[in-house]
Amino acid sequence: MASEAATPSSSGISVERLPSIVRRRAIKRMGRSCGREDILGVNRRSRGIRKRAVFADRLIPLQGRELEGRGSRAERQLAVDELRRKMNEENSTYRLMLLTELLDVELEPAASNPHVLTPRRSRVNQYGPSHGGTSRALSPFSRDPIEAGSLAGSVLRSQTRIHAHRNICRSAFKVLDAPDLRDDFYLNLMDWSSSNILAIGLGTVIYMWNATTQEVTRLHDLAVDHDDICSVAWSRISGYLAVGTRRGIVQLWDPNEKKKIRDIEGHWGRVGVVRWGPHTLASGSRDSNIRLTDIRAPGSTAVELKNHRSEVCGLEWSPDSRLLASGGNDNVVNVWDVRGTHRPEWVISEHNAAVKALAWSPHNTGQLASGGGLRDGTIRIWNVSSHTCLHHKDAGAQVCGLHWSKNCNEIVSTHGYNTNSIKLWKCPQLECFATIPAHAMRIVYMSVSPDGKTVVTGAGDETVRFYQAFPGPPAHSGDVPASLHSHYQIR
Repeated sequence: MASEAATPSSSGISVERLPSIVRRRAIKRMGRSCGREDILGVNRRSRGIRKRAVFADRLIPLQGRELEGRGSRAERQLAVDELRRKMNEENSTYRLMLLTELLDVELEPAASNPHVLTPRRSRVNQYGPSHGGTSRALSPFSRDPIEAGSLAGSVLRSQTRIHAHRNICRSAFKVLDAPDLRDDFYLNLMDWSSSNILAIGLGTVIYMWNATTQEVTRLHDLAVDHDDICSVAWSRISGYLAVGTRRGIVQLWDPNEKKKIRDIEGHWGRVGVVRWGPHTLASGSRDSNIRLTDIRAPGSTAVELKNHRSEVCGLEWSPDSRLLASGGNDNVVNVWDVRGTHRPEWVISEHNAAVKALAWSPHNTGQLASGGGLRDGTIRIWNVSSHTCLHHKDAGAQVCGLHWSKNCNEIVSTHGYNTNSIKLWKCPQLECFATIPAHAMRIVYMSVSPDGKTVVTGAGDETVRFYQAFPGPPAHSGDVPASLHSHYQIR
């Protein structure tokens, strides 16, 4: 057949010379062995490329992961090398301590290679103290198993210095719903009494929450007086509750009898802060004045302290009740000696925003901490006697509250914009060692439990939260009952 192309077989015999059935079988075998394009004229490879091209987008992520894997492999190798280096350093430190303390051989890293230890002094197999250096204390009453002046002791303490602080829980162990809790930086609507009762103003109503029994008591609704609550404070001696109002009146209440004792007038602006001395009640108002009232003499005239040029939003008595610190919206802190003249002993004007947060040190006489508002954001510790600033630190946010712990030399601060957090500071160097993201809005209210362990905070998100911030007093434990660890509604 001249029209058909001769197709050679693998043995050199022409396929056209074979019978038709045998020829078809031969073509099929030859197609499997040498490719169908040689037999049928169809390019199978080109058809395969077209099929793979349809699904080529599926391979793009795989190629990306392959390239990423190549880059991350080098990064992982660098991380492994860095980890090995740190482990070698830690192992050499541990070996140094063991050889020094257990075998009584003092070694130091060689200058050329820090991982090679060279002997400095050896007292192995010696039966007496060495005269070449300081003898080791052999007293059986020694409380420190590692010699304070030894190389291993200094190395070990340097390695553990950053872990000296205790662990702080970052979550509240109790949350109270507080509807109508106002978001106002200049007010003070929460205080914890020495009898373990938390007073809080919600809207126009004064509530008392007993931390021991979990009971909520409604004391009074100021709506009947056409007034609002602006501040509350407990007396540590009489147990009375002072309530500052929008109309410039300070109400005194006996919470046990649920009875109002008297009204103290004299301010013509809202009373945003009240603080108790032993028998003297200090009140600060939007009229920029401070009034000192002796509650033992109902008919006595109150003493007025005038030096602020704007609303007074912070007041704090010193531990001996001799000095009174006041902060205002004029960015000024005044320190008053209530026994002397009616002029401030010292005027502090280093802050650049309103000063509401004030705290006296219970450990060092004459030390005062102050915190500035949004445009300031700094915490400063002052020596009132020498009129100097001992330390200051930028907190990075509006400082709304300060409290100096009586159980340890630490300060807790609450913040507003931009962090809404709680921070713990080691004094006197103001080293921040814990930050707790607490609320969804700025923390404008804070108080501390009678035992000094628990910090309670309130914010405009209408919640009151409890945090374990400080260690308890040495002779006291178990102050917070287990029933606190739950979620309650305050009303």
